[in-house]
Amino acid sequence: MAAVAAGTVFRLLGAKDLGTSNDYRTVKMPPVNTGLLDGHLAWRQHDGGHTDGPNWRHFIQWANRLLKYTPPATADRPVPRMDQNSQTAHAQLLDKAGKGGIDVMSTIIKVNDNLEKLADGKRVRVLNINDKLADSDGRLFDGVTNPGDKLHLTIKAYQIWADALKPIFTELLGPPAKVAIQEGVGYDVDRRSGRMAE
Repeated sequence: MAAVAAGTVFRLLGAKDLGTSNDYRTVKMPPVNTGLLDGHLAWRQHDGGHTDGPNWRHFIQWANRLLKYTPPATADRPVPRMDQNSQTAHAQLLDKAGKGGIDVMSTIIKVNDNLEKLADGKRVRVLNINDKLADSDGRLFDGVTNPGDKLHLTIKAYQIWADALKPIFTELLGPPAKVAIQEGVGYDVDRRSGRMAE
């Protein structure tokens, strides 16, 4: 009721309201679990009783849009996809991972085999690190996936990838530049001359 009544003030201030009439006594609100989240004023009723838990993910997404906040992506915290298909697939993967029922190794092996047929060592390269992440039966080594979901890679796993890529990058780009560090002063390498510059 308050969100509907507040609409007049929001419009007066030039902000977008719920998009409903101003009369909270007669306004027809959407069905349960359908939000009005397109404006500066938001409303959503969830099922499941008196708790705010089911609305948090919707509220945070709404607030982030208004605040234009995007948390930085890190290797150990994947950026969530909010579309329904992704959420459904992710929930199913987490459920299967929790029950130990994800057998993707045979598919990964087939994909890698097909990619290796395309590899010419120049334009197309294949880097297979399966043996660094999993045993010969496809069981992932401890510490390479998030212990909470047993699905997303950890920083340790990404470091394994990075270490495996170093020789390829060195071959393509040359050895890493040497950078001298003097206490309190950083130096960069001028790529054209190869000289150190403060």
